[in-house]
Amino acid sequence: MLTRITSSFRTDQFSHFVYGFLYCAWDTLELGWDVLEEIGAKLVEFFIAIFNLIFQVLIFLRDLCIETMQTFANVFQGMINVISSISCEDVEDFASACIVVLLWVGVVKIIINMLSKMMSGLFSVRPPSPICARIPSIFLQPPRYQLPCHSDHQPLHMRSRDMSENINTAD
Repeated sequence: MLTRITSSFRTDQFSHFVYGFLYCAWDTLELGWDVLEEIGAKLVEFFIAIFNLIFQVLIFLRDLCIETMQTFANVFQGMINVISSISCEDVEDFASACIVVLLWVGVVKIIINMLSKMMSGLFSVRPPSPICARIPSIFLQPPRYQLPCHSDHQPLHMRSRDMSENINTAD
């Protein structure tokens, strides 16, 4: 009987050990499953937050594009308002003012050109003409050809060629 008692005691002990081991293993697996569920929930929450952030960035860019297009539309509307407010008289006044400015620019260029030629003529190395020593040489250009005389019977085209050779040799 003693063997029976010890054997049942051992069986109870063994069953108690197995029950404790299985309980501990089940509890560990249950805690591990809870941890995995928590990790999964946090990952889903993380992805939702990332998608929400991406969505907010896209919404911001969309709003920025819409505001930019509205700004350009307002600029073009303002240009249309300004252009439509211009009358025919304003265009004529502007054109006449532009013509006046162009004429003044032309006059100033002509005067500057004349002064530069006059100054280069005053300080040139050539001796002044004995007849008009005080007049700058720009106003006393030598003639390209001479008019034909009645006493001379050469044709005009021969004379101009001869005179051009003389002018080239004189310079």
